[in-house]
Amino acid sequence: MTPLETVAAKAMYNTGYLPEHRGHHLDGLRWALSLSATGVELTAHRDSELDALLAAFADPAFVQLLRAAPTVSVHGPSSPDQWTPDTADRLAALPAQVERIVVHPWDGDPDPGMASLGSRLLVENMDPRKPQFGDVDGVAAWMAALPEARMCLDTAHLSAFADGERRGQGFIDAFGDRIAEVHTSGLTPPGLHVPMTAAHAQAQWPMLRQLTHLPWVLESTLA
Repeated sequence: MTPLETVAAKAMYNTGYLPEHRGHHLDGLRWALSLSATGVELTAHRDSELDALLAAFADPAFVQLLRAAPTVSVHGPSSPDQWTPDTADRLAALPAQVERIVVHPWDGDPDPGMASLGSRLLVENMDPRKPQFGDVDGVAAWMAALPEARMCLDTAHLSAFADGERRGQGFIDAFGDRIAEVHTSGLTPPGLHVPMTAAHAQAQWPMLRQLTHLPWVLESTLA
């Protein structure tokens, strides 16, 4: 298979790509599972979306549909202004079916409550808008502060750097089996996820081909 065909066959979808699904988790789940049966990543980038997600788990229709997903992750609030004193506790309350909870790092120390998420917590590398977290050392500081945490390797974010392949290999070499999930997509300045083309997949393939044993999340659609 070509790199793009491999993405098409393997990747599950992130429910937050389409604006109309943000905060409307049943609709987003239906959309994602209509495109891929490999799993789903539920998105709660904003605090209000996390409230809506917790409420969705009380909806029998949502819970029944989610049972069809072989693997489930959640993308938690993605900036410190969306992180409240009880965010970690609310994420920890997600049911065990949620195997991985992805967060974006920010300048300074991680929230102490994140430690309660244990190995479900995944720290994601960033694009050039947060260049310090497009480098192993920046992510390593968070990983050291959260010794049970694992990593989400975003190959689209890395592809936005001129030396993205080198950086990606650095993450793979540094974190090895602590990498637990892969994010991929097309990416255009200023860091916008766009439909993935054959060229995007080919550019990210040197990283992706080393991580075929992990869940892949497509954070957009296929072109």
